[in-house]
Amino acid sequence: MSKPDRTDNSERNDAFVESLLLSATQTEDHEDRIRRVMASIEVATKTRSAGRNLHSTRRLLRWSSLAATAAILLLVLTVFQNGSPNVAVAAVERSLAVAVERITRSYSVRVEYQLAGGASLVKTNSLYVQGPDRFVLRHPTAVNGTEMNVWLGRNEDESWVLPPIGPVLKGDGQMVHQWIDRRNDIATSYLHVATILERMGSRGFSLESLPDESLTRIDGQVEHCQFIRATRESNTDLDLPAEIELWASRETGMAMRLIAHWQVREGETGRVLVELSFLRDEPHLANSWFAAEAHYEGERPVMNLQSLEDSSLPGPAPRTVLDLH
Repeated sequence: MSKPDRTDNSERNDAFVESLLLSATQTEDHEDRIRRVMASIEVATKTRSAGRNLHSTRRLLRWSSLAATAAILLLVLTVFQNGSPNVAVAAVERSLAVAVERITRSYSVRVEYQLAGGASLVKTNSLYVQGPDRFVLRHPTAVNGTEMNVWLGRNEDESWVLPPIGPVLKGDGQMVHQWIDRRNDIATSYLHVATILERMGSRGFSLESLPDESLTRIDGQVEHCQFIRATRESNTDLDLPAEIELWASRETGMAMRLIAHWQVREGETGRVLVELSFLRDEPHLANSWFAAEAHYEGERPVMNLQSLEDSSLPGPAPRTVLDLH
């Protein structure tokens, strides 16, 4: 029986470690990685050096090199493994960069609200965003039994609220917040896509990358997505979501779906879930879409306010359920 060729084994070990280093830093299917690693080992074995007599003198150097390579491999796997926070951070930052592009996009916004007695209420809104400082929200509501819309928006000059009836309110972001609070709406800043992504990457949340998932868009196209989860690290600030999930397109980085979950104790009221789902690009919408005047016809009185402490304002409108600041 012939003795095992130690040179072959050493070269196979070298090839195996080198292939692992390469595969750890590349994104590909598991089966493809295995095929590529095995091919690298086979090629390295077939093309080994003819000077085998040198291997005995280089054995110590080889083992030292393998030990160093193994240490590097452990470091690389720590940084690049699929569940690494670094991979998740990169995915969130990429989605945020896409979210602030000057491209008009529309999302559906589904808000689930826990009512007294354990009942739940679900509202679906339409959201339009463009860049970091423009959004419009259409929120369906009922006034005296008639279905109508509340419009809220922001552009680089002002924030505004367009109730179904009454004057158009214009001011800064604080005015809009106060308007929402006076109507017992859900007080949270998780509306704009960029706002949610910024919260995911902020202090107090830990990120993890989970196995990819595929989503089917409204046009039937299947989108291969990175799946990232942000978990709140502390239970002291219950106004923050307990968990935020992101599905980001592998191809473009765009946020295809965002879901924020809150913990609401039994018997208490509050928002339970906010889900944003990408609908489509809206290239036909002009920049004027993000001004209040685009959403009503005829004459409406306009009130320019910095605060809602003005007692001349009408009383609270019928209660609605929104999720924004």
